[in-house]
Amino acid sequence: IPGFSINGGEQRSRGFEFDIAGEVFKGLNLIASYSYIDTEVLKSSSLPEGANFRNVPHNSGSLWAKYTIQDGTFKNLGFGAGVFYTDGRPLDDADTLTLDGYTRVDLGIYYAHALPVGAFNMSLNVKNLTDETYMKSSLATSRVFPGEPRSVFLTIGFKF
Repeated sequence: IPGFSINGGEQRSRGFEFDIAGEVFKGLNLIASYSYIDTEVLKSSSLPEGANFRNVPHNSGSLWAKYTIQDGTFKNLGFGAGVFYTDGRPLDDADTLTLDGYTRVDLGIYYAHALPVGAFNMSLNVKNLTDETYMKSSLATSRVFPGEPRSVFLTIGFKF
């Protein structure tokens, strides 16, 4: 019934998350993250006991590497690549429907240059390089929609 909600009872979520970022050596930056979440409905008159929470994957993580050339003709030209992973996750409160997990790969090439007045920058990004077909869902509802197919973005900027 729209606008009506029922208390979910007693639920538990346990897990951990870590993020680490740093410059491995001059020009090379890495960002890594991982999350493990174990959810369970313990007691409820409206949700099945033992079920997992809707749209919460047990495992998810990412790794992004970015390298910027430091000297020479191509100074300030950079490259980046990232991998993003999400486990399968329950689509409904009864934990009977599951969305498959997926892995997405993104790439980027960028350039920045200081001008006498301001700066110029340009980037070319490819999201979902392998054109992975995957589904996403809304946390608030059980709506399912496709993830973005391969997409290419060119951005050019001037700062004055």
